[in-house]
Amino acid sequence: MARYLVIVESPTKVKTIKKFLGSNYVVMASNGHVRDLPKSQMGVDLEHDFEPKYITIRGKGEILAGLRKEVKKADINDFKKVVYSNVKGAPYKKDDDIKELLRQQIMSPVLFEKSIRDLINKGVDTFIEVGPGKALSGFVKKIDKSVKIYNVCDIDSLESTISSLEL
Repeated sequence: MARYLVIVESPTKVKTIKKFLGSNYVVMASNGHVRDLPKSQMGVDLEHDFEPKYITIRGKGEILAGLRKEVKKADINDFKKVVYSNVKGAPYKKDDDIKELLRQQIMSPVLFEKSIRDLINKGVDTFIEVGPGKALSGFVKKIDKSVKIYNVCDIDSLESTISSLEL
């Protein structure tokens, strides 16, 4: 039987998500962020385009080790749709080492803006943010005010989004 991995930030979401996904999914929580900028020094490299210098947050080593272990065991199927890597800011390719990129995803800064710009340049004009809040939607709007953005956080907003998209 296939074994898939889903990583979420909140441990309270694990049980709920497991109910929807079934027994061949392992759902784990990172318990919030696992890496942060150091407090004792400049957190960005001024000579290299302000590249952030992340460190593992104290007490998160065990969680990271557990996530790495599960990534190694997870099954990776061919994608049926385009899937973007936040580590690369570009779509995954067939020859990418997906497990290594997922490991980096846990440990590296994300290239969200690069991913969004690439999607827009490829003609994507509609984005849907799923979950409470509108942080990502606000960020997308700052990148390009002309795109359509929908927020889905409950049944009503899901139905409204489906209706608006005429699905």
